[in-house]
Amino acid sequence: MSTVTILRKGLSTLLNSSIIEILSDVPGVNKAVDLLRENFTFTAAEIAKNFQDSYGYALVAISSGLATPENQRGFWQSLFQANVESEFSQRLERDYLLPFAQQAGLAAENLSTFRQTAVVQYQQMATLTLFQADNVHFSEADLASFVTASGASSMTDLVLELVQTQQTLDERVMAFLQFKELLGNALLFFLYEQLRKEPRFQSTLAALQREGLMIEVREIKQIVQTTEAKLAQAYTARQFGEVAQLGQQLERLQQIDAVIPKNYAQFLDFSQRFADWAQLVNVQLKQVLATMPKLQERLVKIEDNTEQILDIVQQLKVRADLGQQIKPRDELTQPTSCVIQVDKRKWWNQLDDNWKKVFKEAISIKVEPSDSDLEKIVNLQRLDCCWNDISDLEPLRALKSLQLLYCYGNQISDLEPLRALKSLQILRCYGNQISDLEPLRALKSLRALFCHKNRISDSELDKFKKAMPNCKVDS
Repeated sequence: MSTVTILRKGLSTLLNSSIIEILSDVPGVNKAVDLLRENFTFTAAEIAKNFQDSYGYALVAISSGLATPENQRGFWQSLFQANVESEFSQRLERDYLLPFAQQAGLAAENLSTFRQTAVVQYQQMATLTLFQADNVHFSEADLASFVTASGASSMTDLVLELVQTQQTLDERVMAFLQFKELLGNALLFFLYEQLRKEPRFQSTLAALQREGLMIEVREIKQIVQTTEAKLAQAYTARQFGEVAQLGQQLERLQQIDAVIPKNYAQFLDFSQRFADWAQLVNVQLKQVLATMPKLQERLVKIEDNTEQILDIVQQLKVRADLGQQIKPRDELTQPTSCVIQVDKRKWWNQLDDNWKKVFKEAISIKVEPSDSDLEKIVNLQRLDCCWNDISDLEPLRALKSLQLLYCYGNQISDLEPLRALKSLQILRCYGNQISDLEPLRALKSLRALFCHKNRISDSELDKFKKAMPNCKVDS
């Protein structure tokens, strides 16, 4: 994976390339490229430096969220000499860490160990130099790539691919960064916060907006409604020339409204939730990284205290003549099986009717599943969900034992949820709308893929075959 690929992916996202392609009224993106040539006069080395700093800030911010709220506040106060609201200090734990622990089956008693391991590895990651480039201006082809949709590849996965050439990561530590695209969104957030202060970036955005090639995506629904109202008024007034013009405008706006959820919604949501992180870029990265070890030290103390508590419990057990088969953690925590059952029920209740029908048929029931039925579902080794008008494979993340999946004849475009299915051996996904096979490269057990009648390019197939030489591909 080259640095250039990640630079293109990041800038393409920040410049809303998918929207530029829709709004462009000339073949290709010639007008947008002309505007970038005039205004986006950064060198490749300057942008690589911004990416490198954003990567460091992102890892520091994520690491701070793995500490207890008290320790997080201490970390931020050491940088800014000011109090930090508790809501701010707890946000990453609430929105990412706890949901991730639930999904990954990370028991509460193991959480402090995970925190410690993650902070140590993230601190090591933050010192890696991943982004370097020559001190030259971007070529015409480079500029065109910044305003051209960059495909479905994950920014997090692209970065982690570079990281793993220099550092070995714990599987769960890496999975946490991949959870809801945490690392990628954090990196892009800090990249934007750095670039938006640059006059050259400001002038680029202003020029694109002035030429009608950029729109405020947060206000798109309001803009669509306003345009619909204007169209109705023009039609009533029989102003047919204006009706035709507004009709074309509305069609483009509706296309934009359709691409936002896939390309920008998650990043926009992240940026709103963690807007307070922006203050980090006001501190030199070197100083921020120097403060990072404090998080690790405090977490070690937490872990040490836990072991001390367990030692005390063990002594009390001896005094009370409790059996040694009872573990200290059993006495202090609820049985994990109760937690697992609640999680499965919650997962089931969130399924749409199509998926509920598929799973009921898979275990031959027609009524609401019992707890034992849910156990059978999440432990299925074979599943057939063909011809069910399915577009989202997200529910399959819970089926860790799945070995054979038949999902052809649906409306599937994203295979990302299958990345978690490490036992998957055979996948029949032909007759869908798939264009990106990258998520399947993580499935080392996969030995047969049937993916014809999709939107997969020859180059994408070649990349997959090269990465997965032991997998038979029928395309």
